Amino acid sequence: MIRVSINPGTLIAGHLSVLTIGLSNTGLDACSDVVFRLKLPPGMALVSGRDKIDVDEIRARQAHAHQVTVLPGRPGDVEVGTSNFSYRDEDGITRHQDDWRAPIRVLAPPPDQGGAAQASSPSSPSHSLPRLTVSHGGRKPALNSWDFLEVFLHNATGVPLRDVTLTVVVPPRADPVSARIQLLRNGETWRAAISVLIPDRGKVPASIHTTYRYRDERGQLSSGTQVDRLTVEVAAPAETVLPRDEKAPVIIADRYINVRGNYVEEEIKVKAGGDIIGSQFGSRNTQKISDSFNTFAAKHGKQDDLFGQMQSLSGDITALVAMLEVQDPDAAKQVTETFQSFVEESAKEAPKTGTLRALGRALVDDAKKVAKVAVPVATTVAAVLAIFGVVL
Repeated sequence: MIRVSINPGTLIAGHLSVLTIGLSNTGLDACSDVVFRLKLPPGMALVSGRDKIDVDEIRARQAHAHQVTVLPGRPGDVEVGTSNFSYRDEDGITRHQDDWRAPIRVLAPPPDQGGAAQASSPSSPSHSLPRLTVSHGGRKPALNSWDFLEVFLHNATGVPLRDVTLTVVVPPRADPVSARIQLLRNGETWRAAISVLIPDRGKVPASIHTTYRYRDERGQLSSGTQVDRLTVEVAAPAETVLPRDEKAPVIIADRYINVRGNYVEEEIKVKAGGDIIGSQFGSRNTQKISDSFNTFAAKHGKQDDLFGQMQSLSGDITALVAMLEVQDPDAAKQVTETFQSFVEESAKEAPKTGTLRALGRALVDDAKKVAKVAVPVATTVAAVLAIFGVVL
């Protein structure tokens, strides 16, 4: 018989926490084909790790531990559960227990832990790093509609940061949304495009949680975290607002909707360091990229680490294709088709790792044709593959 446990049973609202799911075999013989899919309560986001556990066999009196990182929302008593829990017992009989539930208490954070940047190392006292600079891109998300919120993260700490995760919480929705980048070098700026749904017009507060890892002065691995507050202005339904003239060394693909009489057209403008590189109207390739991501999001059904990385990749590929269409239209079409295949394979229940690696390498190779987007594409492709346990 397989018993499930969750630890810890108490979390802090707005603080990243590691949940350990334990699958223990309490029987006298091995259990096989163990499948468990974690179901988090509303307001609690999966930041890293996979929500599905597959174990071929758990021997008698043995246990299997699986860890995920979550970000709890509002304080209160909640329940984690499962949408699929099955296994073959010692007699070879398939057992299902999809009604499994476990309580978790989410506590309010202490008032003195507001927005301080903190860093810690297992072998050295806690010390503060210079804060990362967090800013809003200036583009107004649409009212009561899924849209992109641009957040810029600038690293001026003096050291390269790894596994940088940026999580956004925009009330009144309690569901946090995350994006991640593997490497943010000192002096670099990362543009994260976060998909949000904001039902309130006007100025809305947003909470930005950032975590990262780095090597301290002793060469040992340390981790840091900081919390920032931004004010996001939501556009009225008929309002079209262009983003600010961003001069940071980042690659940006901005999409605008222009209404001319009864005709609606889409304009994609690609910026590198604030300079317009290419512009096109109604690009079929960029529309295909958008459609592919939307199909993936609908099929995937949750906003986890894979969703965030695929969202970032779609923006990077949009920028790449927009510039290629000026230089080499055939290459732009090829990149679009490769991206569509990559997204389609990633959305499968059991994607083929060899196919993902081949498609990912093809995207990285194609991105080398445009130096300004080569690194962002390679970094994000590597992050997507890493989620599936694939090395680029």
